[in-house]
Amino acid sequence: MFIKYLIKIRGYNIMNDLMNMLKKLYEVSVNSNIFTRSEASRSRKPFDDLEYIEANILETGEFDIEKYSLDTIRDEFDELRKINILGLDSSSRVIDTPYIFIGVGSAFIISRTKGALVKCPDFYDFILSSKKNRYPCRFLSIVPEVEGIRDFIEENFAEIAYLKNPNNIPYDQFYNKYAILDELRTRLENTVLKQLVHEYNIYEPTLLFLDGPLYFIPADLHQYMYRKTSNLNNNVYVNAWIRLMNEKTRIIKQAYEKNIPVIGIVKRIYRSTLLSKTDPFKICDKKSYINDEAYLSIVINKYLRNKEPKIIVLGPIRYSVPRTNMLDLPEKIIYYICIPKREIIGETSYKNYVFYRIEYFPDKKLYEITDPVKIALYDSIGMGTTIPLTILLVDKIVKKMTAGITNYILRAMNISSEQTLHYINL
Repeated sequence: MFIKYLIKIRGYNIMNDLMNMLKKLYEVSVNSNIFTRSEASRSRKPFDDLEYIEANILETGEFDIEKYSLDTIRDEFDELRKINILGLDSSSRVIDTPYIFIGVGSAFIISRTKGALVKCPDFYDFILSSKKNRYPCRFLSIVPEVEGIRDFIEENFAEIAYLKNPNNIPYDQFYNKYAILDELRTRLENTVLKQLVHEYNIYEPTLLFLDGPLYFIPADLHQYMYRKTSNLNNNVYVNAWIRLMNEKTRIIKQAYEKNIPVIGIVKRIYRSTLLSKTDPFKICDKKSYINDEAYLSIVINKYLRNKEPKIIVLGPIRYSVPRTNMLDLPEKIIYYICIPKREIIGETSYKNYVFYRIEYFPDKKLYEITDPVKIALYDSIGMGTTIPLTILLVDKIVKKMTAGITNYILRAMNISSEQTLHYINL
């Protein structure tokens, strides 16, 4: 009722305006007789391969599985709880019809104690914004897959949707749809992080947990930049990725300068082979590599089987990427953290553990605030979870927000929810 009252006194209902635009978009799409839909653009995820690790650029520190324990974290609770922990995550969903492809996304930065700080889109501002500046940020990616509707989309949705990739190449029916979603999520994360850095003043010890790596090197990027392959189609996606990663790391550096250190929390470590290529426990065949989750499972089975479950921290690993005239990514420090699901003396195996890794840029401002490993442990096992609680909360919030936007668009366009089931929702 309050929202309806505010809309009434302003005399303008932007949500109805958006709904009318979406209805018109669907009508124009359905009425076109020339289909250009490409199934090949939906067949492969360009950046879903294992992360490429160049072993000769790594420096591995001493690995200590005895340094951290729940007792040591509890002893520092009073100091650790004074730190304001922020969490950043993004999410995307899809509306995929024979006529048009729509990627729907959102990104949030939250504080467990202060609630949501930055949102894209912020639907409260979205509803109350003026006609002059109607849309606070872009949160859609739209790809026409019939002829004759691109001009309509550019005229009506340029303020709300990405219609081109970061290098200004139009999204057409042949552009890989998974790449579009990856680009949408990264753009949203860069948007909210930039807003946090430029618009918020920090008066207390603060750091930000980012759901995912600070950056990663997909196999396609390595093939393109260091082996000079000539797959032009993939180069389009790699060049877009390079632009987004350069922007992302630049904003993260600005966050450090603003006294908001950023720590990446990587949950899907099965996509990396970093541990087996550095092989600190000498358990791998050098001719073949296994992913990090498998490596940690072997370590636990070999060294901790039938022993009391304990927190395991492996690291540090210094990770750097060769610089080129196109790509300039800073060095980062990585730790792997293994959290036991239960503290029961008896048989211990990898099934009793949850694995994740943290990564951060080596900056004294972070160390002045806290030990990065301790704050990650405090927010996970210290809060009664295996993954940092701030990450779990922002992940849940952003997925609900994206699902709500998607449902709104489905109703506006009068199509069924089955149109969202063509892709894995992230």
